[in-house]
Amino acid sequence: MRRLIAVLIGIAVLLIVGASPASAGPMVDRAAEALRRDPVFVDDAAERKISGGDAEQIRDRIRKGGKPVFVAVLPQAAIAETGGDPAQLALALGRATRKDGTYAVLAGNSFRAASTTLATGAAGSLATTAFDSHRSEGPAAVLLDFVDRVNQSTSGASSGGRQQGRSDGSEESGGSSGDGVGFVLPVLLLGAAGGGGGYLLWRKRKKAQEVQDAREGLRP
Repeated sequence: MRRLIAVLIGIAVLLIVGASPASAGPMVDRAAEALRRDPVFVDDAAERKISGGDAEQIRDRIRKGGKPVFVAVLPQAAIAETGGDPAQLALALGRATRKDGTYAVLAGNSFRAASTTLATGAAGSLATTAFDSHRSEGPAAVLLDFVDRVNQSTSGASSGGRQQGRSDGSEESGGSSGDGVGFVLPVLLLGAAGGGGGYLLWRKRKKAQEVQDAREGLRP
């Protein structure tokens, strides 16, 4: 009887953990809360802060475009809330906000984009192009161009399409690239996802196996 109770508790815990996204950290959570009300959030502590006028211009472009786009300008320290990996920042923000759409995140010298609504690979391509085209003009120009490109793009996420793109570098060093991993759904969708996405997929499989093992324990 005790074993049966223990198995049932184990199954319940696994289901709860799988259904409830963990808090990323105070800066990401604060940005997510703000983005549920307003498509543009600028943290006061951001190193590459944009002006109120720039933020309003980005907000206006988003509204006129009619597509769900969310822009966050965060401090470099926000990257530490996602394990020190800037590639996970847009991923974490999308999970915390819990809204479908395209997310652009500027944190220090890193620019990331993730989307649940664009075709697979589009967010990475648009982020890289916007960054490469306007990096010398400052963050506001990069973000405005990114929003414009999203507005002009064709929506069409693939089955369960969750993908992430990135561009990073500073105005001095200037590296940029694009790739994709899933967000919201813990499913690996693109081959270039890297270790973080692979870990999510491995963890999902491990959890499924644990649930199966627990169910086996209930059988007479």
